[in-house]
Amino acid sequence: MGWVKLICLCSLISQLMLGCKAEPEAGTEAKISFNKDIRPILTEHCTGCHGGVSKQAGVSFVYQKEAFGRGHSGRLTIKPGDPDGSELIARLETSDKRLRMPYNAPPLSPEKIQKLRRWIKQGAKWEKHWAFKKPVKRSPPAESTDSENPIDQFIQRSLRSQNLQMNVRADKYRQLRRLSLDLIGLPPTLSEIEEFIADQSDTAYETQVDRLLASPHFGERWAAMWLDLARYADSQGYTRDEYRASWPYRDWVIKAFNKNLPYDQFVTKQLAGDLLPNNKLPDLIATGFHRQTPVNSEGGTDDEEFRLVAVMDRVATTWQAINGLTMECVQCHSHPYDPIEHQEYYQSLAFFNTQRDADRRHDGPHLLIADDKEKQSKVFDWQMRLNELENLALTQTHQLNQSVKDWTKLPIVRVLSDDKTALQDEISVLKKRIQRLDADSQKYALRFAKRSLEQRQARLAQLSDSNYRPQPLTVKNGELNHKAPFSAKTRLVMTTHPVEHRQALAAIKFSVLPLNEQKARHTPEFAVSLDHIDIYKRTKNGQSDKLAIKDFLSLQSESIADQLTRLADGKNRGAANGLYSHRLFSPLETIAVFEKKLNLEVGDAIEVVIKQYQYRNLNEGMPSELHRFKISASQDESLIEYAVSQARQQLIAQYKQVNEQLKPIKGTKLPIMQEQDKFNQRGTALFSRGNFLAKQGPLLTPETPAIFPPMVEQKKLDRLALANWFFDKDQPLTARVAVNHFWQQLFGQGLVRTVGDFGSSGEPPSHPELLDYLALTFQNNFEWNIKKLIKLMVMSDTYRRSSNVTNIEQDRQNLWLSRANKRRLSAEMIRDQALVTSGLFNAEMFGKPVMPPQPSGIWGRKGRVIKDWQTANDANRYRRAIYTFIKRAYIYPSFLTFDMETREISHGKRIATNTPLQALVTLNDPVFVEAANALGVLIQKDYLTDKNIQRALRRGFLKVTSRPPTENEISEIKNTWMALLTATDDQQTLAFSQIGALLLNLDAALTR
Repeated sequence: MGWVKLICLCSLISQLMLGCKAEPEAGTEAKISFNKDIRPILTEHCTGCHGGVSKQAGVSFVYQKEAFGRGHSGRLTIKPGDPDGSELIARLETSDKRLRMPYNAPPLSPEKIQKLRRWIKQGAKWEKHWAFKKPVKRSPPAESTDSENPIDQFIQRSLRSQNLQMNVRADKYRQLRRLSLDLIGLPPTLSEIEEFIADQSDTAYETQVDRLLASPHFGERWAAMWLDLARYADSQGYTRDEYRASWPYRDWVIKAFNKNLPYDQFVTKQLAGDLLPNNKLPDLIATGFHRQTPVNSEGGTDDEEFRLVAVMDRVATTWQAINGLTMECVQCHSHPYDPIEHQEYYQSLAFFNTQRDADRRHDGPHLLIADDKEKQSKVFDWQMRLNELENLALTQTHQLNQSVKDWTKLPIVRVLSDDKTALQDEISVLKKRIQRLDADSQKYALRFAKRSLEQRQARLAQLSDSNYRPQPLTVKNGELNHKAPFSAKTRLVMTTHPVEHRQALAAIKFSVLPLNEQKARHTPEFAVSLDHIDIYKRTKNGQSDKLAIKDFLSLQSESIADQLTRLADGKNRGAANGLYSHRLFSPLETIAVFEKKLNLEVGDAIEVVIKQYQYRNLNEGMPSELHRFKISASQDESLIEYAVSQARQQLIAQYKQVNEQLKPIKGTKLPIMQEQDKFNQRGTALFSRGNFLAKQGPLLTPETPAIFPPMVEQKKLDRLALANWFFDKDQPLTARVAVNHFWQQLFGQGLVRTVGDFGSSGEPPSHPELLDYLALTFQNNFEWNIKKLIKLMVMSDTYRRSSNVTNIEQDRQNLWLSRANKRRLSAEMIRDQALVTSGLFNAEMFGKPVMPPQPSGIWGRKGRVIKDWQTANDANRYRRAIYTFIKRAYIYPSFLTFDMETREISHGKRIATNTPLQALVTLNDPVFVEAANALGVLIQKDYLTDKNIQRALRRGFLKVTSRPPTENEISEIKNTWMALLTATDDQQTLAFSQIGALLLNLDAALTR
């Protein structure tokens, strides 16, 4: 008996010991994952003060080296294996509020502190953020479901792990509606519904998928998604918000989706279509992607500031749309949460900082797209030929300039600014202009010219009465170097030092120099514009002879087109000097080649007369100014030989011929991307705290952040190199982000719900293995085939499930996809559905934006160039929503009410709202009122065929909602119709119109 008691006691003690055993050793307890368990804690509570923005107390949790280092306390912040020796734990657990972290915030929960302790005790293994690791493809768990679709196999396994069951499959009506709206953005027609319901074959659903993927409307629906990312609009933005002919780019996107252009080509052409070898017209149209940036043409703004705003927008849009990164967070400092350094942002910016557009009001450079489609290819070839001739002229001039070894400075000894002569010249021009203007048709221009003439004549009288003398400007080291302001409209007379020995000059080189050449490379100085140059030989006895110029050879591309045009014209050679630039970031040079050698005797000098009359409006009305100028000369006869050569004359003649061919062509000028020439490119430096006026450090070369695989060696680091790098096989994010965009459109939320933030502050993927499987399948197996990817998704059982909610408490947000997500249609779909179901829909594709009805008074003011809203009264009134005019300042009101973004910046996700204004739109907006009336007419017509009101109402319901009504629903609608007949004194048409409005406002009509 005693033995029995002893055994029982031992057993009890053993059980108690098991129940009260000490904390298991680090080797046996559950492993703590840095990415899953620790990084979210640090991101939420710590990196705001101890990250890329601010490393308070010398502590940062963005980089492992810094997190494991010593802060200002002198102790190791994290000491692997020793929680009690880690300053992090000490600061989290202290009761002293002055020392406790997070500072001035509630203390961390015991659970979170315990996780940090266990992680440090286990060795504090640091992990690279999941998004910056290359995807790993794992085989789908085939045993988890009978479905052969890998999506279902991954989803079913996840559901089982959460003790969830997948919903039953939706009925065929709902499947077809969902599929049609998701793939082409339009509801199925009655005939399409009937055909699908009647098809009982196993391939019935797939047949519909293939039909919709092949539909021309497919591109229109998916273009809407991409245009949000591209921040597409038909206006420039900012205060003036003037018209911009962007629509050819919108049409290109639609065509690209319809043609199933592989995603890598789709993106590459948009980032760098102008840099592709042997590029074609569509390739340049595609570059309209990055010409959607706003332009601030308001007077008084700094073009360079807003040019840089556009460049930064391109950086942010590129990284967010293609890689899901918040790169804009690095403009002013290192990234708060991700290991991207401040300097790396500006190395990325360098890829986009050498484009020719510069926030100019004319919005150039442009591509002329002929209205006549038969001529479009030829017109494109002519424009490319002009570019070739410009580049050839520029290259030959640079080669010639470099081959000349005897350029010698002709020291300037005197510069006079003569305002009086400038005024006399301007008065003469104004008098001739007044004589040409017609008093009736040009009365406003005539009035302005006369007022200008009076003002200048008064000013001239003042100068004459005051015994005016030209103002001497500062000369330093044989150059004009005048920093102080002087008259903007003036005639400059520069005299060189008399030569000390006989010379026979072939050419003179003029150089406009920045006051600070080193700084100007990254912070350009203000505009320079020399309207006319004459050169004189002034002999020692005072005689002045005007010299004949055979040719001007510009060394920069901004003026090369104007120069070649003027040289071909041959009327005003002095105006062909080519010395003008919107911003001066490098020396601006041109070579004046004499018709024959100029013999200078001892004591002779050169006199240069420059007209700076502000004929070119380079700065929205602000004057251009010349402050530094140098004159050099050469005796090298090769300069004259080139100027008179047949090759040079043929180049100028060809340029004129092609220009003449282009002159009569009518078409659309699309803003496109175009690189600066290789000889004159802006430099990029780091902006101190994001201030474009306070740059620091050396010039930076284009480079991608170090967290990514390095670029394969490229001939040139430009946008094309960057585009190719995005599709490198080791790039971890491009395919993931693309898959996530398409998944979100079909399933209502992305596998990563923060579609624009795959970084540490974004949400982790709900199904990481599925995301990587789809990314690698899309990249490798499908070779970036978009339609294949979409078909794989919509063919899954997961996609086809019912949206009825049966497990709301277990999965409120449907993260595990046990059901389909029921959601409201997009702004475009709501409008398009109303037009389709009412029979008003105009299926015409492509072309200029249209202006359908909208409430009056929406546009708050008359635009200066852009026209007021001109409501279409023809078939354009009923065009598809994607063709509606998008004015940034005043977005089409029903679109804005239904959550369309303003298109000022890139958006990967529209934030859905639910407000009474939306019901007011669908009940009262002119478009929906017309659609309701037209739908009512169709239902009435059905009714009048056999006087069967129930059948007519059923067909109307089916047409709008894509499913038959329930008995309760049809009973309610019929009773409503009967009540309306009574209320309207038996006016059938009005009653049916009200039924049309009712149907268009049903929840079943506004959702999918």
